[in-house]
Amino acid sequence: MNETCCLCSQITKDGEADLLANVLAQPPGAGQHIVREWPDFVLFPSIGALTVGRVILCPRLHVRSMSDLPEVLEQSLIHAMQAVRDLLSNNFGLQIHAFEHGNSTAGPRVVCTVDHAHLHFIPADVNVDRHLSKYQWTAVSGSLRDITKGREYLFYESPSGERLVTTGDRVTFPSQYLRRAFADALGVGDRWNWREDPAVDVTRRTLSSFM
Repeated sequence: MNETCCLCSQITKDGEADLLANVLAQPPGAGQHIVREWPDFVLFPSIGALTVGRVILCPRLHVRSMSDLPEVLEQSLIHAMQAVRDLLSNNFGLQIHAFEHGNSTAGPRVVCTVDHAHLHFIPADVNVDRHLSKYQWTAVSGSLRDITKGREYLFYESPSGERLVTTGDRVTFPSQYLRRAFADALGVGDRWNWREDPAVDVTRRTLSSFM
């Protein structure tokens, strides 16, 4: 656990660093913001949600990216991801997309100002292929760790289950790039920045949809 990490504070339900509790005007430790939890992972609604049902899956362990998870947790991650897909599909009846902007395991750059791994899920019948084509992608058939090798990366899993990754060998990805892609595809391109538009009403509606 990192005591200053907003996601660690959300997971342990304590600490004034709980960003989501602060945004929702809840007392730290209230815990009302947890959607589902498993032994190794926790599911939250997202701040700055672009659509109702947008959630993030976080490991309880404080690591910088999903590719940095210990090998022993890889199967747990696969099971949790499928559980999230099933949950969102049953609740919303839409296509389910997943993505991550993974931090490198070295260096000072922290993407999106959060150094705790979090995998985004968006229920939406949209296509973001046009935005993906800006980079060269590699199909992921095994461990994400073997491809990223500790580098910064973008990961995308399509509604059909295709898993793709692109690494920052010679490029620094723009902050919130995949959020921008989905904001554009959803027709809310001016709302991509969660810091400027926390969309608290959408987060509350997401929480209500799971109650």
